[in-house]
Amino acid sequence: MDLVIKNARLRPRMYGLNGSFSDYVAFLVGYDTGLAGSLLGGFSEWVAHKSDGVGSNLFWPYLVLRESGVYDWAGFDWHQLNSDDDACAVERLFQLLEEFEQRKQD
Repeated sequence: MDLVIKNARLRPRMYGLNGSFSDYVAFLVGYDTGLAGSLLGGFSEWVAHKSDGVGSNLFWPYLVLRESGVYDWAGFDWHQLNSDDDACAVERLFQLLEEFEQRKQD
């Protein structure tokens, strides 16, 4: 996994993050934008494909929430997750990022 992302995961406060799913989403979107889309290019499609292609038109944070088993987010944004759902979503996000990066390297 990219060193910056590894460090952000291990030391979120060093990057001005509070460790929440919403902070990581904002950070990753900004970081990916700075890298001209080379970090997350194809990530949404890949996550959707893991879910039998359902939701391929969704922004990747929603797909990650679905993959993490968080279903009660419909109708509001991911800033309003309860602490358990937030922790689960963060864990699944980094698992998916690791799998995605491994797939890109293969």
